[in-house]
Amino acid sequence: MSKQRVLITGASGFVGGAVVKRLLAQNELYEAVAVARNGGTVDHAGLRLFSGLELNDPQGWSQALLGVDAVIHCAARAHVMNDTSLDPLAEFRRVNVDGALAL
Repeated sequence: MSKQRVLITGASGFVGGAVVKRLLAQNELYEAVAVARNGGTVDHAGLRLFSGLELNDPQGWSQALLGVDAVIHCAARAHVMNDTSLDPLAEFRRVNVDGALAL
């Protein structure tokens, strides 16, 4: 039986990081492919990591999604304490709704 290749968005976040650890612990079943925002750190041996991809921008995603059997989407805009965006609700929707639909 071949391994399932699973892509995890938001791999440097709290939930995404936990998912990555769980999949790597079951490495006989899964090959984890992680996507983290620029500056996000994901430090696990044997992990394919893609950084700097934007959910609303299709550039680069074809390589990250190559051969992927499933996607676990954990990337989200959350816990922004000192928001500097002009319209925080629009930015929240752009990332959390439009980004998920684009993926």
